[in-house]
Amino acid sequence: RCHSPSRPALWKVKADHLLAPNSSTRPAEPFKQLQLPTDVEIDFVGNVLVIHLVGSSWSPENGKLFPQGSIVYVNAHKFMKYGPTNRIYHVLFEPKPRVSFETYIVTKAFFILSTMENMRSKLEFFKLEKDANKLRLVGTDDRPRIRFVSIRPVDPYDGDKFCIQVQSYLEPTQLWIADAS
Repeated sequence: RCHSPSRPALWKVKADHLLAPNSSTRPAEPFKQLQLPTDVEIDFVGNVLVIHLVGSSWSPENGKLFPQGSIVYVNAHKFMKYGPTNRIYHVLFEPKPRVSFETYIVTKAFFILSTMENMRSKLEFFKLEKDANKLRLVGTDDRPRIRFVSIRPVDPYDGDKFCIQVQSYLEPTQLWIADAS
């Protein structure tokens, strides 16, 4: 898609999935428009809105610029209600000359980030905490290695298990089921 950084596009989302399952105490909310560029990828993790700046840099307000490739998060309810300005943004990943983003997955209570630094694959584990409003780094690879890593959640709504496939030039492909907790 084409994107003009000077004019942000509006995403339309529903906040129904942020309610507890089988919650019928409130009527369904109408779609809300989010002031985000069209070339970003978004995810809702608990009460957190994760924004991956895929196609361009983004400046939610004057003086604050997140470079292309960054992954930031913000309180989803406040962002949806009040918009992007005057929000507290947290950076999960920012590209550097020798560090690149590979992928991320979400389990029930964890956000797992896969990056490549100097051709060495590395996993970082963030736990969803504080009423599902904050992601805290709780673990990382002890020894990042030259390898290819592919990760997929088993059932992100029911637990913290995930599949991890690892392969390298010197070792055969291995498939593991791991538990982020």
